[in-house]
Amino acid sequence: MLKPRLSAPASRAPRPAMSCYVPPGRKQKQEEWEKVKAELHRKLSEQEAAGPARRQQEPNIRSLARKHSPMLEQLGSCGFNSLLADAGIEIDSDGERAECTIQQRNCSASLHDEASPCVGPGLKALPLLHGGRYQFEVELMRPCALVVGFSTATSLPSCFDHGAFGYSSEGVLVHNHSIVGDEAYWPPFGSAGDVIGVLLDWQGRGPRISFMLNGRHLGLAFDLCADEDAGSQPPLQPHICQGLGPAFAARLLGTKRRSPLRCPARGYRALWESEEAHFCPFSVAVAKATPTSSARLPTVARRLIHGSLGTQLPLSHLAQERHAERRGATMRDAEIRKVSARSPPKFGGA
Repeated sequence: MLKPRLSAPASRAPRPAMSCYVPPGRKQKQEEWEKVKAELHRKLSEQEAAGPARRQQEPNIRSLARKHSPMLEQLGSCGFNSLLADAGIEIDSDGERAECTIQQRNCSASLHDEASPCVGPGLKALPLLHGGRYQFEVELMRPCALVVGFSTATSLPSCFDHGAFGYSSEGVLVHNHSIVGDEAYWPPFGSAGDVIGVLLDWQGRGPRISFMLNGRHLGLAFDLCADEDAGSQPPLQPHICQGLGPAFAARLLGTKRRSPLRCPARGYRALWESEEAHFCPFSVAVAKATPTSSARLPTVARRLIHGSLGTQLPLSHLAQERHAERRGATMRDAEIRKVSARSPPKFGGA
């Protein structure tokens, strides 16, 4: 007696794919970066079509390293650094003034309603310090919203992560992508002319960070000496980031002799007075802030600087990225053809 042939199960309607939640601020930054990246790829295509004769000469990574090595690895450079700034940040030639050119939302919501207090681009300054008592100030050139503080070398300019410690214009402390504590640290700031002082006291096992507002000391904000791994705290550098509100325009004080501190704290030095014993080269700071289980240290430092360069990346590096994407697509197509060439499964038998 013949057995009935089993038929293939009826196809079912595909279920909608599940996607992870992306905070609005992060999604906006991703979309902006994709637009910048698409524009760079367009320029690369135009250069490839023009031929090698008209192709512009571009610096490679070695020439960039030679150019910026004295700035990052030697004591003397003090102020905002273009290598450590996001796209959308304009810095003057002296490294004293910085402006966010990306329009932000108005101050209509509290920071507690956001996934992160930092909603826009940011930038960092030199030097990196691992000792001493130092102070810098940020003077607001117009009404704006921002976060100011210190962070490690591996903290990206656009966020205050686990290695960053800041004071927000909403009057709260910021650390590890969130607000620290339930109550406001001090009344909010953000008016034109406000001067926010940031104090670093690193004389024992770990640093202590305090803040000032228009000459008034607000008390101790972060005491990292109490941590179990305080002895291995990585070096810190000045860091500011756009907050929820109008785009910032600020001036960095205490980085040059000609731009002294407005409200110097007793017992603290300005950043331009930093000593050799308290200075840390950028490569060493990256090594100390990078877990030993992660990627190779040179790779981490290179990716960090490349990510900070943004639109300043040489187009030759984007050509390498495009080649990698094409190669990956070719390998995936070959794997699909290999699977399709196999004999299809049978449902039942005679």
